[in-house]
Amino acid sequence: MSRAKNIAGAILALAVMGLVLYLYGRDLASIDFTRPALLRGLAGAAALYVIVVVLGALAWRVLLKAFGATPARWAAERQLLISQIGKYIPGNVAQYVGRAAMAIGAGTPAKVVGISIVAETALIVVGGLLSVAISIAIAPQQAAHVVRLLPDLSTLSWILVAIAAFACTLVAIHAASNRFSALNTLPVARWRWLAIAVLIYTGALLLLGLSLFVIANAIASVPLSLAVAVFAAAWIAGLATPGAPGGLGIRESVITLGLAPVMGGSAALTAALLHRGASVLGDVISFGLGLILPTPEQSIAEPGERI
Repeated sequence: MSRAKNIAGAILALAVMGLVLYLYGRDLASIDFTRPALLRGLAGAAALYVIVVVLGALAWRVLLKAFGATPARWAAERQLLISQIGKYIPGNVAQYVGRAAMAIGAGTPAKVVGISIVAETALIVVGGLLSVAISIAIAPQQAAHVVRLLPDLSTLSWILVAIAAFACTLVAIHAASNRFSALNTLPVARWRWLAIAVLIYTGALLLLGLSLFVIANAIASVPLSLAVAVFAAAWIAGLATPGAPGGLGIRESVITLGLAPVMGGSAALTAALLHRGASVLGDVISFGLGLILPTPEQSIAEPGERI
């Protein structure tokens, strides 16, 4: 069943990206990719992406602490920095499997690792929603650019979105219950650490939106709130699509379709492709940072506490 979902997700990613390339790819030849502004935007976006991955590594330590574990110094950070490169393996799960294996090997209980990874996914979605709200609150005059991309409330689109969101929620609950049904007990969450994790993910997604803004504005003027909103949607869509390594195809398609009404199709596709290049470069740099961190001693597990 899992293999079938991965294949279906990969086919969906290829189909959507193929459609976007068909619609907007013909004008890519007119873009001068050697322009200094584009190269500066690429470098800036890659630097921001590395910062985001480092924030994700800190958030992974926070989540483990939230569920009662105390990782050794540099252990959690090293696990995430190294395992992130696995997201480019088809299936979109290798990064989680690799991180889990490293964490368990370092002495963190398997049930803590498992629930921390599930919580991470949920909290990233929450952080994405908060990042959009914050960006619009900072620049309310730009909110109209985001609103114009949404379908009219009276159309069938909103109904379908609501049904899809409800269905995804049911699937997520069902998957989580199956995953942890064999466990007699689950660690009790330390809610203050979960709150800190949400703040970190919110800041990280704001920075990712900023990285898209940096690249897009090297091509054409784009509001910051729009860049943040579009990237948050693209990140979540890529995260939710099985079989698409690192959200490849899905993320670029959402970015292109989201930015196209403001900056034009070919320019939006260029921004999406350059942003993917920046993220790959950032992941390679982050992988290198993980390798040079000192190898930690075994983690220490503590019982969870209620706050």
